[in-house]
Amino acid sequence: MNDQNETDVKAAKRRFPMLLLAGTVLLPLAYLAGNHFRDELSDGIFQFDFAILNFVTVGLAAILLVWWLCWLVFHGGSRFASRVLLGLIVGGGVAFLTFYRPIFTGGMGIDRWEPRFWDRELENVAAEGAADLSVPSPADFSGFLGSNRNGVIDNMSARLTSLEDLNKLYVKDVGNAWSGFAARNGFAITMEQRGEFECVTCYEIKSGTLVWKHQHPRRFDETLGQLGPRTTPTLDGPNVYAQGANGLLVCLNASTGELIWQQDVAKMLGIELAVATDRKGLEYQTEKTDMLWGRSGSPLVVDDLVVVPGDGPLEGPQVSLVAFNKLDGTEVWRAGEDGASYASPCLFELAGQRQIVSQNAATVTGHDVKTGSVLWSHDRLGHSDTDANTSLPIQVDNQQILCTKGYGLGAELIEVTMTDDGDFSVQSVWQNRRILKTKLTNAVVKDGYAYALSDGILECVDLETGKRVWKKGRFYHGQLLIVGEYLLVHSEHGKLNLIEATPDEYRLLESIDTIDGVCWNTFCAYDRYILLRSDIEMACFEISTNAGSDSNPGHRGRQWQLELVS
Repeated sequence: MNDQNETDVKAAKRRFPMLLLAGTVLLPLAYLAGNHFRDELSDGIFQFDFAILNFVTVGLAAILLVWWLCWLVFHGGSRFASRVLLGLIVGGGVAFLTFYRPIFTGGMGIDRWEPRFWDRELENVAAEGAADLSVPSPADFSGFLGSNRNGVIDNMSARLTSLEDLNKLYVKDVGNAWSGFAARNGFAITMEQRGEFECVTCYEIKSGTLVWKHQHPRRFDETLGQLGPRTTPTLDGPNVYAQGANGLLVCLNASTGELIWQQDVAKMLGIELAVATDRKGLEYQTEKTDMLWGRSGSPLVVDDLVVVPGDGPLEGPQVSLVAFNKLDGTEVWRAGEDGASYASPCLFELAGQRQIVSQNAATVTGHDVKTGSVLWSHDRLGHSDTDANTSLPIQVDNQQILCTKGYGLGAELIEVTMTDDGDFSVQSVWQNRRILKTKLTNAVVKDGYAYALSDGILECVDLETGKRVWKKGRFYHGQLLIVGEYLLVHSEHGKLNLIEATPDEYRLLESIDTIDGVCWNTFCAYDRYILLRSDIEMACFEISTNAGSDSNPGHRGRQWQLELVS
């Protein structure tokens, strides 16, 4: 009996490393297969964010590593050699994680490892110049997703028909942020983190020269959401409006950066700020709310108002939107009872009435412009600390709105009408959980079709039926615009792609490498320039004046031209 037990123990000891080896081989194979077939799986029985795949893989890999280390210590031959190896592995891992931190992508992959104590965060240099941004022009790119806040750009002075026509003017470091650009008269305004200061900055577009900078002592940081502000400034008349990650809203002179007024939105709504110290000894602040990843709603200017998302304390009343007088910053109204999401408010005309439409934490609502009163409400489930709503609604026609979202909720077309009693009615035209899963991006609409990065893959959807037309091209959680007849898609990993905006088929024309870093930032198509950002870099490309020249070969027989917009 004892001999049999001893034999069984020896057999088990021999099987154990084989099982570990099998697990070590099968885990990466399963991960690669899951990523390769992720779209097919998510269109089937699985309706969840595929970042879970990365979490599960990392967890199983950690378990396998611990098992291997235990086997080395107790059954790996020389106890002394095994323990030395164990010490080297564990000590090396602890040392590496002490000095380096992961920078995550939207799918919870790791984009890069960044030094914790000597990273490339920019110094807070002085800038007190001036730029002429006082007079709006038809070519303005006035804020988030363009002047119409819908990602469709139809006012460029040059027609982009090939990425070969783009001249790279520069690539330069920029302060950490997820903000995009607002552009006018050869200058662009964005937001950055520079040390302990949250900054609004203005650059000359063609040279990349920092012209002016406004700063205030705020700093936001979060492990997954990373460092810095995340909203895009809004140009209106001679002023620019910008909101920081913790709700500090400022109105500045767009030409000089001089402060005109500011409001602390979080403080107004009774939200406390938690203060902590980061790895560099700098204090950073986070709101004590469900909005774990910082305020991302870009200011909306309507008539004499500037409107931003609201929110509220964890155990207190919630507010959907807050409106201020755009000239002096006095509060005009606050409205709605659902907390804020990460989406930006929009201005639509629906059922014959101008209204502000807001994607909130768990609803989409329409608001009277002058009073903020809720005209209608429709459920769009979500939680701002987990399966968050991040995409703004897109107007399809004078009654219909397209709502999109990742985390397995997908897309819905809703219709807003007015009843005989003068009230608004909202109903769902169609809903499809398998399409337009826009986790960190927004859909764009052209000629009855919607285009979006659905869980990172470019997708075209027929808005009449809610059915997918095609889905191809993996760009991860990047951003896109419609420019003329083309889709410009900037991938999460810094590659600009030119794609025909057609439902006929997926036609990728060209791709070029752009910048380093994680490219969640929306980008800017202004005049004859393409301005791109990541969390750490910015770049400017200029459409060549030789675009369409007979001396420019290799354009596959198409007509190339420079077209001026009247």
